[in-house]
This record gives sequence, C-alpha cells and structure tokens, in this order.
Amino acid sequence: MMKCLLIPLLLIASLSQSEINRSLPPKQSPTHYTDQRLKELTIEYGVIPKNADEAYLQTQKEENKTITIWILLEHKKKVALIDNIKKMFLEKKSIIIKNPTEYYVNEINNVIYNSAKNDKYFITTKEGIGVIFRTIALQEGDFDNGKGKIETLREYMGEDKFEWYKETYPEKYQFLVEMDKEVQ
Repeated sequence: MMKCLLIPLLLIASLSQSEINRSLPPKQSPTHYTDQRLKELTIEYGVIPKNADEAYLQTQKEENKTITIWILLEHKKKVALIDNIKKMFLEKKSIIIKNPTEYYVNEINNVIYNSAKNDKYFITTKEGIGVIFRTIALQEGDFDNGKGKIETLREYMGEDKFEWYKETYPEKYQFLVEMDKEVQ
C-alpha cells in the first residue's frame, strides 16, 4: 500500500519542482552586492564623493544621473522605483514583468558594481537605470510584450550585440529559446 502511494507522491513532487524551476529566472548572479557595498566601491573608484549629501543627490536628480541616484538611494526607495517602472511598462506599453522586484534591485546593484569594478574610469552617464532594468528583463525572458523572447531581444540589442549575447551567455540564450518553444 505504501509503495502505491509513494509513486504518485514522487510524481507530483517532481512536476511541482519543474513548474517552480520554470518560473524562476535562469541564473541569478551568485553574489548580490548590498547597497552599502555598492556605495563603498563607487566611493573608492570616485564615482560618487565620500561626503555625498542631500544637496549632491539633488544635483544628480537635476542632471538626471540615474545611476548615481540609484547608488545613493535607500533600499526601500530602490524597491519602490522598480515597482513603479514595472507598473509603467504594464500601464503604458502592456508589457508584463513578473520577476520579483528584489531580484531586479539585486541585479541592478550587481551590474553597477561589476561595471565600476571592471572599469576604473566608469562613467555614470553611459546608461540609465531604466535601460539596465529593461536589458536585464529582456535577457531573462521576463519582458512579455506578446512577441517571442528571441525576437524582442534581437530587436532591442541589434544584431551585433545580440550575437555577443548568444556567445557570452549561451545558457541564458538557450533558456529564451526554450521559452519561445513553450509558447508555440
């Protein structure tokens, strides 16, 4: 009798796990840099001054330097910002972004951290937070605009950057291919 119950339970557990895995981003960064560590590194590399205060933050807002603003924001304000961006995509463009907001906060911190660390002359005006957020969502297959994941990413990146992405992140690319197959 126990054996008869065990097989269906294992099957249900297996199916449940595959559903959970399918709904998760393919690969989260192994390290999530805290807001404090990000701030320390960007001070170290001269991206922001050590004595950045409210007046400095206001100047950055006036100049629309969203990366500098991001570095200086409290965590809860970063979460609120990403929630608003997700809401804006949904309301204005009917684009659904499902991954948790915290995931994007961590990934944006990681992108800025790695950019600052790998480029001593990191310029904070190259790309804005909105561009970084959108790029992450597209690369993770979490940018549902009704088109295929590959098609949307290729349109956004252009052919050269798209080919670079395929070569640099073959697992993520294959994840997008599989997502497109599931929709067909």
